[in-house]
Amino acid sequence: MENIPVNFEDLLGPTLFSQSVEVATSTTLAAKKYTAILFSASWCKPCLMVTPKLKDLYAKVESDLNIVLVGGDRDVESITTYYASMPWLSAQPSPDLFAKVPEALACTSLPSLLIFDSNGTLITKDGVASLMEDPQALHFPWAKKTVISVLADASLVVSQDALVPRIEGKTVAVFFDSFTQEDNYWMQCNGGCEKSPFPINFCEKCPAYKLCNGCLARVGEIHGGDHTFDVVPGVDLAERSQKARETLVGLYSSKPEDFEVLMVSHAKTAEEHAQHVASVPWPVVAFDETHSVAFHLKGFFDIFGDKAELVVLDAERNVVNKDAIISLFKGAAIPFPNHKVGDIVQGNMANGQHQGSKPFMLLCSGKSSKEEQARHESLLEAVSDRLAVPDSDPKMLFFYESSTSEVNRNLRGWGLNMGFACGQQTGVDLLIVDYSVPFIYHYNEEITEDVLVQLSEDFLSGQLKETWFRNRKENMKRAKAAAEAEAEAAAKAEAESQVVVPEAKPQQWKKTVTTTTTTVTTKTKAGDSVTKSTTEKRTVFAIIA
Repeated sequence: MENIPVNFEDLLGPTLFSQSVEVATSTTLAAKKYTAILFSASWCKPCLMVTPKLKDLYAKVESDLNIVLVGGDRDVESITTYYASMPWLSAQPSPDLFAKVPEALACTSLPSLLIFDSNGTLITKDGVASLMEDPQALHFPWAKKTVISVLADASLVVSQDALVPRIEGKTVAVFFDSFTQEDNYWMQCNGGCEKSPFPINFCEKCPAYKLCNGCLARVGEIHGGDHTFDVVPGVDLAERSQKARETLVGLYSSKPEDFEVLMVSHAKTAEEHAQHVASVPWPVVAFDETHSVAFHLKGFFDIFGDKAELVVLDAERNVVNKDAIISLFKGAAIPFPNHKVGDIVQGNMANGQHQGSKPFMLLCSGKSSKEEQARHESLLEAVSDRLAVPDSDPKMLFFYESSTSEVNRNLRGWGLNMGFACGQQTGVDLLIVDYSVPFIYHYNEEITEDVLVQLSEDFLSGQLKETWFRNRKENMKRAKAAAEAEAEAAAKAEAESQVVVPEAKPQQWKKTVTTTTTTVTTKTKAGDSVTKSTTEKRTVFAIIA
């Protein structure tokens, strides 16, 4: 898809909306250098956090950039309402279009921002991440550069020597240094302060509900008196960076001749950058207020944020390990080979792959002891070995937790929103996730090596998904039948309750009087006949029908 230009009219339809005005797709988009397709929805909290930043960017580059919303809400009215506050274009508000366009562009996440040139050639799929890295549009339109081209243009500090001769023919560990606290773009306090909460206090019963410390004291009890909150601390980037720097310094004096470290600092000022330089013995890229080298290298490596990272490149500048900082922390020797199992708290990489790029298994062990977590890591390594997962292109990734992670919480909330059974964690349990479907499977029974291997094999063969979706379909049928039966019974009861009973009329009585005369004849002793008559009068009352 990246090498084949997109026909916007075929993809988005012949017309677009500019607020309430319908405009022609081809001529409208051809009028500017770049077109961005935005996948976003009103129910998606990260989308709502990205929109204000995108509006600020759009104000800076509007003359060169079209933005077209493809709304992901569930009906036309909701998409139209969501678009009303946006200053850019929109595709026809249609759930069907939202189902078609992301699939055509191999886009699986919300929000997403794909940027194309005027010919329809894709420039980047990582527009959202680039927006967060470069809100001032210093490097817009965020085209990716090769490692070789970035390093060729980079200069070293002090002497301003060219970098390439210092590292030519060597394995290079690119160290992104940081002294700052991480800003979490995707987390927002639900207590009304609209801050990014550090530390994050997650409700144990409501996975998507989180509070900062200030709001926890104010509204925590109001949210639910019997609800408890679990604390997930923010990442201390200064501590992480210092630990990595000191560990690398300890190894540097005995490094192989064909190995070099290159530091790219996230320092915001020249003074802070000078502090970074003074603390290390290896070459450092010269200070640049636009952080051009850091931006383009991280874009090529698909790593984002200001936290310390270590990426190992071979002599040909192929990526050997994008998450070498974890290998460093685990005590691995130079040149820091890939680790088969990732700690989701420390990073989102395992076996050289990003957590979002492959299906993955997460053993939720954050509340366990360190000894138990080490056992879980070994367990997952054994599973990886038994599945013969190749280092170059693994079909599945494996992670555990060294503490309760934000990822764990977000996955459960996402799963519940998507209709998957991802309940509250009560002990060590397991999540199997595939963002591309999407699919999330929750397992909370006995966890053994054999069980994990079987689950992995069933997932990779498609059997786990097939069984889950089949069961869900059957459950939905049963639920639908039960709901229909319940509705039918309720309708019948309602109908019976509304049967009209005729109004009772006052009773009318008929009075009937009858007279009966009885005549009796008897003989006396003398033989004479004597006749005696008796008259009886009778009154009868009867109800008239």
